[in-house]
Amino acid sequence: MPKFSIVLPTVDRPQILKAVLVAALDMAPANCEIVVSDNYSDDETARALNGFSDRRLRIIRTSERLSLSDHWEWIWPQLSGDYVIYTCDDCVLLPAAFAAAEMAIAEYDAEIISWRVAHYYHPDWDIQYAHLPTRGNIVGLSADFSNRFFRVNSHKVLREFTKTLRLAGGFPGVVNFMVKRALADQIRDRTGSFWWAPAPDISASTLALALAKPGGYVLWDGLGALGGRSRDSNLAGVLSRGRRTNRVREWLDEYSDAEQRFPLHEIQIESLTNILAAALTQAQKLLPELSEMFDYALKTLVMRSIDDAFFERTVQEVGFSTFLSQLDSLINQLDPEDRSEALKHREAGETFAQTQDEVGAQRQNPTPEVRRRDLLKLYVRLLKSRDPRVRRLRRVTKRNPIDRYWAAGGEDFIDMRLFGGSTIADVSRALPTVLKEFATEGPVFSDSYQEQGILEPLNCTPYDPPEYCS
Repeated sequence: MPKFSIVLPTVDRPQILKAVLVAALDMAPANCEIVVSDNYSDDETARALNGFSDRRLRIIRTSERLSLSDHWEWIWPQLSGDYVIYTCDDCVLLPAAFAAAEMAIAEYDAEIISWRVAHYYHPDWDIQYAHLPTRGNIVGLSADFSNRFFRVNSHKVLREFTKTLRLAGGFPGVVNFMVKRALADQIRDRTGSFWWAPAPDISASTLALALAKPGGYVLWDGLGALGGRSRDSNLAGVLSRGRRTNRVREWLDEYSDAEQRFPLHEIQIESLTNILAAALTQAQKLLPELSEMFDYALKTLVMRSIDDAFFERTVQEVGFSTFLSQLDSLINQLDPEDRSEALKHREAGETFAQTQDEVGAQRQNPTPEVRRRDLLKLYVRLLKSRDPRVRRLRRVTKRNPIDRYWAAGGEDFIDMRLFGGSTIADVSRALPTVLKEFATEGPVFSDSYQEQGILEPLNCTPYDPPEYCS
């Protein structure tokens, strides 16, 4: 019996899946099963999976197209591992994640295990949004790792989630949410499902955090995964407001009616904030003894949904008029003082969005475009650069780093052609070298959450997991 089950649910993304599966087989240890679950994709997916032969690999397929949550629930009984993680078809776990998980289980009896994640923009990425890159084969890295183990106060994580309706550090999701099978089975027996619509990843994490034994959640503050972002991902659909891909619209329309789309949750407005709120409402009704923990404020939902629509610009263009009507209805349910504040915030948001559209600020992306340049000018820029990383990158990679490394939004962005990579499989292998060049002085992440009482250190020295491949 395998110790770990790594699940890759997939649907109609063969161009991403093949490289991800190469990386998964390369990175995963011997004591795991890798389960690719094809949600009734077209023939291209089957062709992408041809030629893979590995004793750890199993490929299963639904007999019809299922909704996201139904598909993930359909997979569950077919898994064999003691610990399970759903990574999806655009993400990769690194060897360090498994080594850290082994330690967390053996030393700390963990039921939930998590780690830090870097972002990988697949070669097809071209979405223009804020500080994100506008081209692919890029890694976005916040390298403030302490490499130490921490006990996570699960209920404090949930209270922060409820208070802000935002997923702060410490909330595990998909590629950094490994759960003990026995805990998930307990939740399924009690609630009827582990993966609830519309966001099964958020609902599963919420329920697991609520019911894990005290001290049962352990986080390793090191890099354990690459979270993939592609042009056909839900994120691309959200950030482009549905202009580049209708993936989010298709995901929501998989549910035949609103009751299925937002089960146990009456508010139907299609904002990211309401999708998060739905997970809390569901937990509140499914776990009545803990209901106060999930009691978010309607005002917070309204204010955050205004942010989604006008400041973050993540509400889909299709159905936007319906969204606005639903938003007005929610605003009218607030008491007079809160209603006045919400109306002012909405007015400010509308003005902000109009200004953004007029000046094109959404298109003012800091990512430089790689093009042929005069070689002498490039080397002059290299010599003038005051960033020691630029010089080190030139020395380590023997390639010109100008326009292939930059910092924005709290992340370092690295064009992985510097390290000779062109797919997520190449990048996974190169990451140890990348980390040596980009490690940040001081554990900023862990310090912040220790101050909030969310993290409690479990060891005094960093844990440096072995790098291994199967």
